[in-house]
Amino acid sequence: MGRKGKIVYANIDADRELRSKMETYAENSGLSVKEILKDLHLLEAAFGTDEVIVSYENYIRKHYANAARGEVPEIARVSWVSPCNEAEEPLTWLKSGARAEEHRRLGS
Repeated sequence: MGRKGKIVYANIDADRELRSKMETYAENSGLSVKEILKDLHLLEAAFGTDEVIVSYENYIRKHYANAARGEVPEIARVSWVSPCNEAEEPLTWLKSGARAEEHRRLGS
């Protein structure tokens, strides 16, 4: 991927405000703060780029979606697709430009 020029490197800073909100969400939900923050870099990268996440991490996706519909609504606009879920048609969606579609967003 790197030799073909298909990797885009982005310099993304940690979002302290988002981290704080997610910590509060975890504590209020009885979840492990460590678990919730472990993949927060995915959200930070999404906000610093195209607001799209393609990840196998369905466990954390579920929790981020709950946060988006509750205490952390600013993450609701992020689109999340699992490359292993054929029902989501990830390759077709990516090849067609990965446009934001409501049913792919964390807040839907």
